[in-house]
Amino acid sequence: MATPPPSNFAALLRRSKFASYDPSISQVYTTYGGDAHRGNFGLKRPLPLRRRNAHVVVGSVDSKEQQTEWRSAEPQNRWIRMWNEVGGTPRIQPRGSWSEKLGHHGDIDWKVDSEFSKGTSASLPYDAEVRGAVEGISTAVPNIHAMSDKEFGRYLEKLRKMRPVFREFMEKQCNDKPALGEPNLWEQSNSPGDRFKTFLSTQAYTDYNAPGARQIEQQPHRYAGLTYSKTPRLQTYFTTKSQQGRVLEELDMRGRKDYIVGFAGMTPVLSNGAKGSIDPANLTSALAGWSADQEIPRFRFMHAVLNVAPTTVGSKPGGLEGVELRTFVCADDVEDVKRANPHTPGSREYVGHIHEKPIHRSMTRPAEQKPTTTQETWDQHADLLSTLASVVTQAATDAGKK
Repeated sequence: MATPPPSNFAALLRRSKFASYDPSISQVYTTYGGDAHRGNFGLKRPLPLRRRNAHVVVGSVDSKEQQTEWRSAEPQNRWIRMWNEVGGTPRIQPRGSWSEKLGHHGDIDWKVDSEFSKGTSASLPYDAEVRGAVEGISTAVPNIHAMSDKEFGRYLEKLRKMRPVFREFMEKQCNDKPALGEPNLWEQSNSPGDRFKTFLSTQAYTDYNAPGARQIEQQPHRYAGLTYSKTPRLQTYFTTKSQQGRVLEELDMRGRKDYIVGFAGMTPVLSNGAKGSIDPANLTSALAGWSADQEIPRFRFMHAVLNVAPTTVGSKPGGLEGVELRTFVCADDVEDVKRANPHTPGSREYVGHIHEKPIHRSMTRPAEQKPTTTQETWDQHADLLSTLASVVTQAATDAGKK
């Protein structure tokens, strides 16, 4: 059976001004209104998916078989929706895969908090040397692993012509730091170290910021598009609600007993100190079964650490399967006991809340002070009683005489 000739529609559509589809970019498509009932996603032909809130990933607009290759993107859509409900601002794993792509700017944390914060962190003194080292370096250097043989050869020729500039760079570093010694290109070629990496980063920064530059510096999003709002933990606590979860199994980490929890489409870690009033022994027992009367625990995210971001642009773009995100949760009542006023700040309940006196447990209840008496106190009481008795006797005698 002869294979049908490939259609030119894909090439023509890619060259047109109306196309937003690029096979090298992983994108999720959806449609609304009457187009959703007709399966119209803006492609060449309608898809056999005719319902609202449908999401798809297109593999090919027009394949060799003259078909539209697509697959469902419901897992990605649901995961993003769950993250918006329970998530916050993640952290960046130091020296991780994504941290290396961000460079020095990835180490800068967002320190701004809301007006409900109890205090601010101490400011650091201005260091011109450190600030200049961060500002004068760009991490968007050419990627040699993505070059072809010809491109790599031309790149090597360009680097060879930059030897005098590299020597001047080394001399300047030696003048600023005499401990580095005299520059020697022969020794540098045998033991390169990190000097050449710093030089390439400096040259990239100079090229991008030149007056006649025609290239745009790549600046990856700090959180790889996971969230675009920098919300502190306090704001996340008040703007999100706790959600239900399940304790799945125990996790022995260096002699410390933690637990794996099924929560928001992920399997975060629940530390032993953050389980609160939850009894994991009753929840992980598979033999006891589950009953409808059993209370389902509720959890909150403590923090998340992003190590590997998805590869959404490339010859083989991926999705959530390439993400490495470590998450940690705590029981809902763990955070509640730390707050004297459990209501949302500014609300009517918050203003009218009556602070109760702290309840001391039996182990921490202060000892009651017993009354102390001395012999001098007893003597004073005896003198007072005798005086009162004499007054009463004298009053009775005077009354009898009358």
